[in-house]
Amino acid sequence: MPTYGPIGYDLDLESPGKRIANVHLTHSDNQHAMSIVPIPMAVISSGEGPTVLLCAGTHGNEYEGQVILRELVRELNPDSINGRVIVMPSLNMPAVREDTRVSPLDGSNLNRVFPGGPKQGPTAAIAGFIAELILPLCDAGIDIHTGGNTTTFAPLVFLCRCDDDEVFAQSAALARAFGAPWTYLVTGVQDEGGFDPCAQSQGVKFISTELGGGARLGRNSLSIGRRGVRNMLTHLGVMESDDHSGDEPNTRYLSDQGPSGSLISENSGFLETLLEPGTKVAKGDVVARVHPLENGFEPSVTLHAPRDGVIVAQRTKVHIKHGDIVLIVANEIDEDALYL
Repeated sequence: MPTYGPIGYDLDLESPGKRIANVHLTHSDNQHAMSIVPIPMAVISSGEGPTVLLCAGTHGNEYEGQVILRELVRELNPDSINGRVIVMPSLNMPAVREDTRVSPLDGSNLNRVFPGGPKQGPTAAIAGFIAELILPLCDAGIDIHTGGNTTTFAPLVFLCRCDDDEVFAQSAALARAFGAPWTYLVTGVQDEGGFDPCAQSQGVKFISTELGGGARLGRNSLSIGRRGVRNMLTHLGVMESDDHSGDEPNTRYLSDQGPSGSLISENSGFLETLLEPGTKVAKGDVVARVHPLENGFEPSVTLHAPRDGVIVAQRTKVHIKHGDIVLIVANEIDEDALYL
């Protein structure tokens, strides 16, 4: 079996057909003298067309994408596509198994270690396997995230800026085709080591998502994700459209530029949120309260929107500590502003 550091793989990526197998991550620690973590992978290919990478489970406690991509693999047949689809629905399987955001094997955040490498630990090896062996085969891709068990997002696509104008324009077209209610333009600087910038640096048009969250499988998030992945594959010419309405997917645009939109709690206690993600706010609007924990009979502390804009993400977990982010407000922009 060929290897990449601690990863063993033996999956035919070239032949037409549908193949399902596991990538094997070998690991040794105090709990296991030697163990193998199987990471599921599927390849579906037929005819001439682009290669598209579909990933989820980069953070182990984010669920919608893992369900959506498992369903898609079961449903897709080679005779229904033109090109190749590579699917890794639980990319960070060590974290998926333990229902944690980061890997329990080394405490690393997979979405902060790209491009990784074979000798930097198990999480970096997963990133390196993707960056060095899979992305060079790809024309486009998506990494499906949700807010996990502490945060809820307005359902959105993350669109990262990059230095290559053509790759950025193609990524923007991919985001538009996905058709989430919101597309959030981010610099990617704060996400150093992220999957998106790594893919774009190799000329791969790439997007990621945040589809709800809150430690549950949201019906609306699943619906948006299922439709969006198929919209994306249709846009790329891999699938024929099964939507005969003639309507183009609509998305509105947000940006992280301008004053900080993060509202940080200066108190510990119990968080009461007053508005839903996707709600427009003005600077100073009352958006949440923190009910004190230690001084239990003192009045609650009122929290205010840090800027004008749209609540793009909001803490779901009730128990909050000093320094935790309560919510993030982004500013709405026109589509033309993506290219400024």
